[in-house]
Amino acid sequence: MTGLCIRLAGGTVAYKSRLLPTVALSSTEAEFMGACDAAKVILYVRSILWDLGIPQEAASLLYEDNDAATAMANAQKPTPRTRHMDIRFFALSEWVERDLLSLERVDTSMNMADHFSKQLPPTLFARHVDHILGH
Repeated sequence: MTGLCIRLAGGTVAYKSRLLPTVALSSTEAEFMGACDAAKVILYVRSILWDLGIPQEAASLLYEDNDAATAMANAQKPTPRTRHMDIRFFALSEWVERDLLSLERVDTSMNMADHFSKQLPPTLFARHVDHILGH
């Protein structure tokens, strides 16, 4: 299960929750697949902004709470430990290299997409929902 929340100018413009199309062999692999899924939505939003005449000069931030997934995205190529993964997920590394995206570490308690994929304590869930709704 993966979830994402795309925010622009303080408001949520896209969100998604779905089962991963492939069985992940580790949490890092699942997080990497989820980050690739989120990156595709971010690039779609960037293309809409381009069509509206609002080109994005800087790389879009993608927050990730898994250090190993962030390291995989910043790597230039699959490693021996990740070569079993479908190559399409490594498009994320290319987008980072082309400076379209920048992966940044976020603490798990501050990851606003967590409630799309797991059960949270009521207070944390309420805080995440308030943030997504712009309160």
